[in-house]
Amino acid sequence: MSERDEILVDAHVHLHPCFATARFFDAALANFRTVATCPGPASKIAGCLMFTESHGVNAFGRLHAQTTGVGTDSEGGPTNLDAWQMLATGEEISLLATRMAGNDMDRILVVAGRQMVTREKLEVLALGCTVELEDGMGLGQAIDAAVTVGAVPVIPWGFGKWWGRRGAVLTDLLGSTAEPRFFLGDNSGRAALLPRPPLFGKAAGRGVLVLPGSDPLPFTAQASRPGRCGLRLPVEIDEDRPGESVLAALRALDSQPDVFGRYESLLGFVRSQVAMQWRKGAA
Repeated sequence: MSERDEILVDAHVHLHPCFATARFFDAALANFRTVATCPGPASKIAGCLMFTESHGVNAFGRLHAQTTGVGTDSEGGPTNLDAWQMLATGEEISLLATRMAGNDMDRILVVAGRQMVTREKLEVLALGCTVELEDGMGLGQAIDAAVTVGAVPVIPWGFGKWWGRRGAVLTDLLGSTAEPRFFLGDNSGRAALLPRPPLFGKAAGRGVLVLPGSDPLPFTAQASRPGRCGLRLPVEIDEDRPGESVLAALRALDSQPDVFGRYESLLGFVRSQVAMQWRKGAA
């Protein structure tokens, strides 16, 4: 069964080990409902979370195992889903997080994905990918690797990562792209009061579109962020292969989709950056 509709897509999601899984999905559902222009019945898919997991991380795999009742958390114990359940679809790259709401069912689509760190210390997301892709490739090679496995490649913004030498690498890539094979990514952690990175404007001039996402950081409080930032994607959902439906709709985009979300306050941005630098120093 197919349905032509609009789905809310958070295109940069991490389910960190410090997050309570049930709270993570509760927050995503609440955030999607806050920005939905036409929520519809509870049985409608509320939104899509596109996972972007780093080398050695496989939260999607743990959730997918829960469809058989054997899911484990990062410590090897049962995944605490509370009222949520994981349902398999007809494809490996997606599952449905579901929760009964009276006689209806809340549903959130979860799509697998990976995150690579390139030789230039930029990141490339591979949306719709269950294959572990290696870090350390050049930027162009990482994009090629994502395309080869059928994923949608995204180069996400990160504080300081588009400056200096790394900014020049990305600028060169944008200038050499005859037909865009990748997207840029924005995220809710960017400070709302700071100027928008100029590379977004250069990308738009080259026909490179932007896919926003929440990109929650590995701190307990950030479990409330999934579904907070993203895009409104026109899509015909195949109930058996919903992940591939979303990927196909992303590839078919020929203009910048409408986006939604709240960006970080300046104080919150500074706190997050300081906390991340402290965490890296303590590692």
